[in-house]
Amino acid sequence: MVGDSSGSTLHELSSNSPLPASEAVVDEVILPGKIGRVFYSGSWWPARCDQSVSLQPGETVHVLGVQDITLLVEPVAVRDPEPLGSTLDGSELPFNPAI
Repeated sequence: MVGDSSGSTLHELSSNSPLPASEAVVDEVILPGKIGRVFYSGSWWPARCDQSVSLQPGETVHVLGVQDITLLVEPVAVRDPEPLGSTLDGSELPFNPAI
Protein backbone atom coordinates (compact mmCIF):
# COMPACT_ATOMS: atom_id res chain seq x y z
CA MET A 1 0.00 0.00 0.00
CA VAL A 2 1.18 3.49 -0.80
CA GLY A 3 -0.37 6.68 0.57
CA ASP A 4 -0.82 9.85 -1.44
CA SER A 5 -1.41 13.51 -0.62
CA SER A 6 -5.20 13.06 -0.55
CA GLY A 7 -4.92 10.64 2.36
CA SER A 8 -6.32 7.68 0.41
CA THR A 9 -4.30 4.53 -0.09
CA LEU A 10 -3.20 2.97 -3.36
CA HIS A 11 -3.30 -0.80 -3.26
CA GLU A 12 -0.67 -2.08 -5.68
CA LEU A 13 -1.54 -5.29 -7.49
CA SER A 14 0.33 -8.38 -6.40
CA SER A 15 -0.24 -12.11 -6.27
CA ASN A 16 -2.34 -11.74 -3.08
CA SER A 17 -4.21 -8.62 -4.25
CA PRO A 18 -8.01 -8.65 -4.48
CA LEU A 19 -7.60 -7.64 -8.15
CA PRO A 20 -5.41 -9.83 -10.36
CA ALA A 21 -2.59 -8.04 -12.19
CA SER A 22 -3.81 -7.74 -15.74
CA GLU A 23 -4.83 -5.58 -18.64
CA ALA A 24 -7.97 -3.55 -19.28
CA VAL A 25 -9.49 -1.84 -22.34
CA VAL A 26 -10.22 1.89 -22.29
CA ASP A 27 -13.94 2.56 -22.74
CA GLU A 28 -14.03 6.33 -22.07
CA VAL A 29 -11.13 8.74 -22.74
CA ILE A 30 -8.62 9.04 -19.88
CA LEU A 31 -6.84 12.39 -19.89
CA PRO A 32 -3.59 12.85 -17.90
CA GLY A 33 -4.42 12.78 -14.17
CA LYS A 34 -8.18 12.67 -14.87
CA ILE A 35 -10.65 9.85 -14.43
CA GLY A 36 -12.03 7.94 -17.41
CA ARG A 37 -13.39 4.42 -17.67
CA VAL A 38 -12.03 0.97 -18.54
CA PHE A 39 -13.51 -2.49 -19.02
CA TYR A 40 -11.68 -4.79 -16.61
CA SER A 41 -12.37 -8.31 -15.43
CA GLY A 42 -15.93 -8.36 -16.77
CA SER A 43 -17.12 -4.91 -15.64
CA TRP A 44 -16.56 -1.18 -16.09
CA TRP A 45 -14.30 0.66 -13.65
CA PRO A 46 -13.29 4.30 -13.20
CA ALA A 47 -9.61 4.58 -14.09
CA ARG A 48 -6.84 7.18 -13.92
CA CYS A 49 -3.42 7.41 -15.59
CA ASP A 50 -0.79 9.61 -13.93
CA GLN A 51 1.41 9.70 -17.03
CA SER A 52 1.22 12.66 -19.40
CA VAL A 53 -0.66 10.73 -22.10
CA SER A 54 -4.28 10.61 -23.22
CA LEU A 55 -5.70 7.10 -23.49
CA GLN A 56 -8.34 6.59 -26.17
CA PRO A 57 -11.26 4.13 -26.30
CA GLY A 58 -10.12 0.73 -27.51
CA GLU A 59 -6.54 1.07 -26.19
CA THR A 60 -5.21 -1.68 -23.95
CA VAL A 61 -3.73 -0.59 -20.61
CA HIS A 62 -1.93 -2.29 -17.71
CA VAL A 63 -3.76 -2.18 -14.39
CA LEU A 64 -1.20 -1.18 -11.72
CA GLY A 65 -3.41 -0.93 -8.65
CA VAL A 66 -6.61 0.39 -7.15
CA GLN A 67 -7.21 3.54 -5.11
CA ASP A 68 -10.61 3.58 -3.44
CA ILE A 69 -12.71 2.34 -6.41
CA THR A 70 -10.49 3.83 -9.15
CA LEU A 71 -7.99 1.69 -11.05
CA LEU A 72 -4.54 3.16 -11.68
CA VAL A 73 -3.51 2.27 -15.23
CA GLU A 74 -0.67 2.90 -17.66
CA PRO A 75 -0.47 2.41 -21.44
CA VAL A 76 0.79 -0.89 -22.78
CA ALA A 77 4.14 -0.20 -24.45
CA VAL A 78 3.86 -0.41 -28.20
CA ARG A 79 6.57 -2.54 -29.80
CA ASP A 80 8.66 -0.64 -32.33
CA PRO A 81 8.00 -1.92 -35.85
CA GLU A 82 10.81 -3.74 -37.60
CA PRO A 83 12.85 -1.41 -39.82
CA LEU A 84 12.26 -1.80 -43.54
CA GLY A 85 14.71 -4.19 -45.14
CA SER A 86 15.15 -6.44 -42.12
CA THR A 87 13.68 -9.74 -41.03
CA LEU A 88 12.27 -10.75 -37.65
CA ASP A 89 15.63 -12.25 -36.62
CA GLY A 90 17.39 -8.95 -37.38
CA SER A 91 19.19 -10.13 -40.51
CA GLU A 92 19.13 -8.00 -43.63
CA LEU A 93 16.97 -8.90 -46.62
CA PRO A 94 18.86 -9.37 -49.91
CA PHE A 95 18.62 -6.42 -52.28
CA ASN A 96 16.24 -7.09 -55.19
CA PRO A 97 16.43 -4.35 -57.87
CA ALA A 98 13.37 -5.82 -59.64
CA ILE A 99 11.04 -4.65 -56.88
